[in-house]
Amino acid sequence: MKLISLFPTIIQPSLFDEISDEQLNTISEIASKESYQSRGQGNTDTSIDEQILEKKELKFLKNLILKQFYQLKNEVLGFPSTEFIIHTSWFTKTKPDTQGVYHTHRCQYYTGCFYFNKEKSSAIRFMNFHHRPDVPFLGEPEELNMYNTHQFRHEIEPRLNLLFPATTIHKIEYNDTNDIRYSLSYNFLPIINNNV
Repeated sequence: MKLISLFPTIIQPSLFDEISDEQLNTISEIASKESYQSRGQGNTDTSIDEQILEKKELKFLKNLILKQFYQLKNEVLGFPSTEFIIHTSWFTKTKPDTQGVYHTHRCQYYTGCFYFNKEKSSAIRFMNFHHRPDVPFLGEPEELNMYNTHQFRHEIEPRLNLLFPATTIHKIEYNDTNDIRYSLSYNFLPIINNNV
């Protein structure tokens, strides 16, 4: 059977195995010392500093993120001659027994999350509210696949970096552990005519 997937949403996971335990500890230490505030994202706090990846101690991480994104934008997205910058980058902090709310990153092109908690923590869930048939009594398909699902849950692990379109609706799932769930999020914008 021939299928055409219209307007696909590409999520690219990558494990940064080259990051050492010492470097993970450095990221965790920086995250724990940051100041946080609530920005209307449910019970998830974000760092006040929105240029986290500009810290010299995190240059190694910024370079890995840029390398992954440039490969994606050159080989898959079709923008080999367009330069991009990491426009904003911040830590998220989700306390035990809390979760995020569904949101997108408006006015951005691509976004990503890097996970550095040493222990398993809550997943990220992606949702497409427009993909569901407008027939409430239909229910769910008997077997979900990439063509009929309206949501996708991605387990996270230390050193995982996820890239996805900034318009993709997503949230941090409920943190059912006793530990704070940290992550580092960031956004990409293109440089057009020397402007961002």
